[in-house]
Amino acid sequence: MKTKTLLHLKNVSKLQAGKFLFCGLLVLISFGVQAQDIPGIRKVFGEFQLGYARRDTTATERFADHLFARNIFILGTGSDEWINGLQAAKKLVKNDWLYWLNLSIDTAQLNLQKAGNIYLFSVPATAFIQFPSKDAAYGYSMGQINGILKNEPDNRLKLLSLARESTNMISEIEKGDLNVRYQLRITGALVQQDGNWVFQQLVYSFPYPMKRQ
Repeated sequence: MKTKTLLHLKNVSKLQAGKFLFCGLLVLISFGVQAQDIPGIRKVFGEFQLGYARRDTTATERFADHLFARNIFILGTGSDEWINGLQAAKKLVKNDWLYWLNLSIDTAQLNLQKAGNIYLFSVPATAFIQFPSKDAAYGYSMGQINGILKNEPDNRLKLLSLARESTNMISEIEKGDLNVRYQLRITGALVQQDGNWVFQQLVYSFPYPMKRQ
């Protein structure tokens, strides 16, 4: 009886060991696939950062074709920035490089989560600009306000936008120094397209209330 019990326990132990080994192999395989993906994903973020650092508007077509999925969706910080598709994304990038703040992404804090064939990501960033003088800061602010006013459909909304944006910009220029830096968060999704990782979704958001660093 004891012999049969010992044999049974040995068989159970072998079965459990086999299951453990099998599960371990699955984990290792999964980790191996993710490890292989990381260099390609980091390259995407590096090229994205380089584009926003150079701000070469002649390169927006090439930039977007290389880094964005054909069905890219971008949710910007502007109330009207709901961007669907590659052509609209190219226009947004060009406007960013012409008129928006500088962008610095902290890839050391890049967070990735794999979900099937895609990667969900979140990464902190900084939107910043440094003005040489108050006159330059006010000139930039007037350009921003004029752009906002062009998009408002009637005079009532134009005046409301003017009051809101001008008050905020005057406050920022007068209360702080000429080096303006805001915390920013970028989230989204990466997919593989033609063998390369590309952005399928990008969402930009400022924490509320907006904080100067």
